[in-house]
Amino acid sequence: MSGRGDWTEQRIDQLKALYAKNMSYSEIGAIMGVSRESIGGKVARLGLKPRTQFAFSPRPSRPRTPPKPIEPIPAQEAPESLNMALEDMSYGQCQWPTAEAGSIQSPVHKFCGRPVKPHAPYCEPHCRKAYQPSLYRVKAP
Repeated sequence: MSGRGDWTEQRIDQLKALYAKNMSYSEIGAIMGVSRESIGGKVARLGLKPRTQFAFSPRPSRPRTPPKPIEPIPAQEAPESLNMALEDMSYGQCQWPTAEAGSIQSPVHKFCGRPVKPHAPYCEPHCRKAYQPSLYRVKAP
């Protein structure tokens, strides 16, 4: 017999027969003593019809369960803002803009100014407003 990489008519017929049995390239390669890449290349060069069914059966998919809705954060009465100008604020004060921030009547922006939550730029009530779960955002009342 010739070398392992030689494609004789007999080996091509064997490849076609194994391919018709719906065997995988790896299985055909193991039987014929060549790699699955060489089987794939020869199948492509021969122009054999692509398979619609494969040797393996796909795993049945599990039904998807919808994510549990996130409980809305209860609205709490925010403490009175100090309405501080930016130049009057120091480190550790809430940077939440108040209602009159940037309005036509007040050219100076005002901020809450209450003590901040640790490692956050806002006080506790404003952190609850600013950092809501991203999956289901709660609309502001």
